[in-house]
Amino acid sequence: MAKEENQGTTIIKHRGFFDLQKLLKAIQGFFSSRDFVPDWELLKSRSDEAEIIFNADKKITEWVKFEFRIQIWVNDLKKVEVVKEGKKVKMDEGKVLCEVTPTLVLDYANRFEKKGAFEKFTALLKDLYLNYIMKKDIGDYWEGVIGDINIALCKLIQAELGQEVI
Repeated sequence: MAKEENQGTTIIKHRGFFDLQKLLKAIQGFFSSRDFVPDWELLKSRSDEAEIIFNADKKITEWVKFEFRIQIWVNDLKKVEVVKEGKKVKMDEGKVLCEVTPTLVLDYANRFEKKGAFEKFTALLKDLYLNYIMKKDIGDYWEGVIGDINIALCKLIQAELGQEVI
């Protein structure tokens, strides 16, 4: 079985004006530009509420895969016209809660999951490989890479929502 290491969840909250369609397109463009395979699903959509789940994954090596899950809840949604830089612009107004969860998946192809006579031996090999040979690569490199992608994604979401990004 593949080993999944959840890298923590980032929560972004926003109340005010935003463009929901622009936000969704920006998230999809972010993942497409980095060769992730994006997939989203609309769970709930009413005139004043929406719940969207966005999943994206990318096979990095034969051993490592990155997965992202973004859940977006929108409440009290209203269409409004806002004067922005002297022009009237149609925007959305409401509350947004966004959860971004990156996951590092190791041995996603289950190369060490052999059944039969060598099951215990391959389990031992996997344990050695994960805890001794790849330990520094996982902790120092792969967790850093997925963390950097997560930070860039969260900054993009905040910028699209109109929050100050430092």
